[in-house]
Amino acid sequence: MFFMFVLAFALPVKGSKTGIVQGVVEGPGGTALATAEISLTNKAGGEPLVTQSDEEGEFIFSSVPPGEYTLQTKLPGFQDGQLSVTVGSAAVPRVRVKLKVAEVSEKVTVSASAAPVLLAEENNNAFQLSGRVLMNMPSKDGDPLTIPSLFLDSSMVGAGGAKIIVDGVEVDNADLPASSIKDVVVNRNPFSAEFGRPGKGRLEITTKKGVHGRYRGNALVIYRTSDLYARNAFATSKPYEERKLVEGQADGPVPFLGSKSATFFVSARYRNFDDETVVNALTATGHLISNLGTPVDATTLFGRFDMHINKTHKVTL
Repeated sequence: MFFMFVLAFALPVKGSKTGIVQGVVEGPGGTALATAEISLTNKAGGEPLVTQSDEEGEFIFSSVPPGEYTLQTKLPGFQDGQLSVTVGSAAVPRVRVKLKVAEVSEKVTVSASAAPVLLAEENNNAFQLSGRVLMNMPSKDGDPLTIPSLFLDSSMVGAGGAKIIVDGVEVDNADLPASSIKDVVVNRNPFSAEFGRPGKGRLEITTKKGVHGRYRGNALVIYRTSDLYARNAFATSKPYEERKLVEGQADGPVPFLGSKSATFFVSARYRNFDDETVVNALTATGHLISNLGTPVDATTLFGRFDMHINKTHKVTL
């Protein structure tokens, strides 16, 4: 028997009786575009409201007075986007801004002595898995690194396991909630100037950070029991299993430090696995068949704080 329950919410920073304009900025193919500059200008005149899209391409304007507005979107490498938005008594529909790649015209001189340029993004020894993909794929015991670990070079990993890098720092164990992972890069290239020694079979994890302009969160509950399982041919009785997994995440701006400069991100995961393992072995005293309990009860917490001191410097904890 298997149950899953997902709850998500998103709230603006400040409640208001005026309108709210929110949406998402996307590129070709529906890819979310971050750090796009979005301005909302009243057609009757006045100072425009300006914000940026977050890591998932989303943006929000709260406390917008009624009127006719022009929504402009700018991002280097893309053509500017412009939409008309009406804010009135009715709720404003969610805006979806699609940007086209800007046309580039350049002059190239080809020389026979020119050396080829090696690009990191063209490295076939590394590929990226997003956090959204990891959340939607089945994994053993709810471990988000189960799928990325399948693509490592087993001959180079060794008994110590894969080398794990979290936000640029090498760690022994990355027991992170799945909701805290932005992406995982599987790197099988033995040479890199980023690390102190050659290696192969690295998992490079980048964690999520909080968004500006609103609070958001989600919760996930998974319950599984052995009531509907088929019998085990190696056991005299069906091994018992009951698994409960609860995970939650919340993030947003830090009000007393300025909603535009500081953000927080917290996530937690609780696992309670009450399982039995089948033991079927020949011993000195005879044939042993038994179900051995292997319970797991673990809680994992993760927190992150980001603050922009100025346009150049940032603090991350």
